[in-house]
Amino acid sequence: MYLRFLCRTNLDSIDVGDAEFSKKAFSQKYCYDKLKLIINGKNQLNQILAKYNGKPNDIKFCLLQVMGFEAVIYCLWLEHDGVYVLRKIKEMDIPIRATPLSTDTMSLVDRISILHVR
Repeated sequence: MYLRFLCRTNLDSIDVGDAEFSKKAFSQKYCYDKLKLIINGKNQLNQILAKYNGKPNDIKFCLLQVMGFEAVIYCLWLEHDGVYVLRKIKEMDIPIRATPLSTDTMSLVDRISILHVR
């Protein structure tokens, strides 16, 4: 499953991040989903940069890969002409127990809170 994060203004909507989800984790699926996520993220980043007048490395594009109950948050940006940087920001577990769900949910929200707009 694929998910897009959008930032909507009065005139337009802009992609600010992508996510890729799969139920089970195995190496071939992991690599395929990560490659698809990066290629799509790079394409969307290029579209944003085409409309942006500032320094290219000011724009950071968030990527989220979820496999089973584990998730990884990446940040993608254009460092300079043709050189893209993918940095792993955080790895986390997705809450799975119903009993301490409020605690696990707060922990998940805290971990995802790094996805903020500057």
